[in-house]
Amino acid sequence: MLFTNATIITMNPTRAIITGGAIAIKDNRIAAVGKTDALLRQYSGDQVIDVKGKLIIPGLIDTHVHLAQALIRGCADDMALLQWLCERVWVLQGNFTHDDGYVSARLCIAEMLKSGTTTFLESMLAHRYGFDGIARAVDYSRLPCRYRHGHRHLCYSEQLHASRHGRKPRNQSLWCARYA
Repeated sequence: MLFTNATIITMNPTRAIITGGAIAIKDNRIAAVGKTDALLRQYSGDQVIDVKGKLIIPGLIDTHVHLAQALIRGCADDMALLQWLCERVWVLQGNFTHDDGYVSARLCIAEMLKSGTTTFLESMLAHRYGFDGIARAVDYSRLPCRYRHGHRHLCYSEQLHASRHGRKPRNQSLWCARYA
């Protein structure tokens, strides 16, 4: 597959911007980036998608997401942070079922995919938010994910490695960090 006639923002050492650019995709991987004319010659038999007037950027990385909170977004945005957490977020999430965690994660991941996010860091999970359902949604999405847990949350490491029927999901890993 070949995307042509784009403005491409690269991540090469000079951070080049390619106007009239193209990206060749082979086996779900970027095979080549360059000028449209050159890649059209090199990949002449491939499906061509003209994206004239579009910008192609590197995938975004969300370094602080709460997958379990997508279902409660907007539930009292007018409150101060601590009041919002104590009176809304923790109460609502404390009543989540495993299915709620799964559905919330699927919604949040769909939004990230639609906006160009290719990797994310789940900042904090608790067992009551439906960890297994969330891990299942992340596994299904195939997006790379790291779960951040403080020293008091190391038990989730065991869940992460065992939750998928004894196998560690290739797209999920645990990052242990102290909370500020």
